[in-house]
Amino acid sequence: NDLKKQSLFLHASLPDAGSEHERTLGSLGGAVTNMLACARQSRYWMGPKTMAGGSDGLEELPYDTQFLLLELENGSSEEGAPQQYGLVLPLLDKGFRASLRASTTGMQTKEDDHTTMIQVMCTACSGEAAAQKDNDMRAVFIAVGTDPFQLLREGFEHVAQATGTFETLSNKQLPPTVNQFGWCTWDAFYSSINEAGVVEGVTSLRDAGTPAKFVILDDGWQQVSPSKPAKDEEEISSPNETSDSINWWQKLLQKFYVRHVLAADPESVLFRMFRWFCHSVLKAQFWKFFDTYTDFNRQLSGFAPNSKFEELASLGGREKKTLKGMVSKLKEELGVGQVWCWHALHGYWRGVSEELGRKSGLDVKTVHPEASASMLRLEPNAAWDPVSLFGVGLLTNAADLEKFYEKLHQPLVDAGIDGVKVDIQSGVSATGMGTGGPKLTELYTQAMEDSVGKRFRASNGAANGINCMCHSTENLYRYKVTAVARASDDFFPDRPESHTVHLINVVYNSLFLGEICLPDWDMFHSKHPSAGLHAAARAIGGCPVYVSDAPGHHDAELLRKLVLPDGSVLRASLPGRPTRDCLFVDVGGDGKSAMKIWNQNLAG
Repeated sequence: NDLKKQSLFLHASLPDAGSEHERTLGSLGGAVTNMLACARQSRYWMGPKTMAGGSDGLEELPYDTQFLLLELENGSSEEGAPQQYGLVLPLLDKGFRASLRASTTGMQTKEDDHTTMIQVMCTACSGEAAAQKDNDMRAVFIAVGTDPFQLLREGFEHVAQATGTFETLSNKQLPPTVNQFGWCTWDAFYSSINEAGVVEGVTSLRDAGTPAKFVILDDGWQQVSPSKPAKDEEEISSPNETSDSINWWQKLLQKFYVRHVLAADPESVLFRMFRWFCHSVLKAQFWKFFDTYTDFNRQLSGFAPNSKFEELASLGGREKKTLKGMVSKLKEELGVGQVWCWHALHGYWRGVSEELGRKSGLDVKTVHPEASASMLRLEPNAAWDPVSLFGVGLLTNAADLEKFYEKLHQPLVDAGIDGVKVDIQSGVSATGMGTGGPKLTELYTQAMEDSVGKRFRASNGAANGINCMCHSTENLYRYKVTAVARASDDFFPDRPESHTVHLINVVYNSLFLGEICLPDWDMFHSKHPSAGLHAAARAIGGCPVYVSDAPGHHDAELLRKLVLPDGSVLRASLPGRPTRDCLFVDVGGDGKSAMKIWNQNLAG
């Protein structure tokens, strides 16, 4: 009740037609001493930025800020008066999504104090061209308090109750797997995973004395089209096989692309010319590249597992290979408690193929989204990614989506699969068409959660699901059932510079994410130069603990510091978050500050 007296919702009037609107939120001057923002860094992920108060700091407020925590100047003359904090949350409402950014054009001068205006941008959807309007949008929530962590907890609870679009973590049950050690197939095998690899990976961890009690079968088990070309059929050699002269030109072009094309204004001649070339002259070359080196141009072409996991008939007299048979072997012979499968929110990277739609009675619409101005500012290559170049197969009504998830999930249930990791979620909002990004995302998320809640319920009533690549508020403010979400971009084993950034993003993003879902810190490798850093962080992170070690490549001694002999982990009770004294400190950039994480366990 006290928070309600110290909080308010700001409404924005949107009388004019249009998919994007800007309104001035107001000005922040000397009353703010420090700030922490969580802003989107791409369509999929967000990251933190700390800033000093005053006009200089406010000018650094990132584009597409979704969360803003303020340290306020103490206006009380009483000695020992408590520190005040402010919380600013842009919201979803009536088909629009609000975000924050700084505006230097609205600077006001009062004596020697410059005050920078912060504007709220309300956007219907990236790629949505249809005009939209509404008379009133509940755009921003603002609250103040003396305890930053209590402010976050009560603030998000208040927003959840007022909007009715999501539930806070405190009102959800956690899947039992968060307390068990796990193994994910991704970094060990990527999409080339097969049944033998899964069995080998689980066996290897068991033999190391740290048995995996849950397994995530990541990308590589589904039927997709076009199928990946065999190596001897590839017409493009791998980068390591190219001549020195080609490598030199590739590096030159890459530098030009990064320095000039990605940095160009989306309305500039250079940017428009490059986009035109990508969609015309270079389109075939882009297809060949994506088809050879990535899976980004593929679509879901069938609901049953692919031939690596499901055979149509037995061969050579042996028993027919099935996903159900593999799951049974993992559970009955290797002691695995639960097996989960990966899939994209919309099926696969480019959605569902029209052919699968016709076979399944689903009205699949192939859309070639044109990225909105706000999306291009955030992620310029959205103008020439596979979805933009080659289209994405989407479902746009609730009935089809209910049928889609039934066809996707029920065969997994029949095979003994216990849960799902649902990926590429914020990619759906970026493809919004006639229904608008937030509305289309709402349809997909509701149908997904309905299916997960119905088909993958844990013994304690929790929904067995992990949300991933989901850091747009179009996704986060829709989670009513699922209780786990990835907290940052991937663990990249081959990028040494990424590991500190990964952990900083996880910890500071958890201030926001940890009020809606349990932050998942991603897998890591136990035998890796940064393994000790990642293991220590997860020991206090309150997160699931799982690795993606290749078979036989384990640091058993390190793992035994995290994993008990029965495969359980001693997980802390809360999401790991920065301590109060480093909430507004640039721990990754000032060269002197340590990142400190606090948590508690069952003993307090």
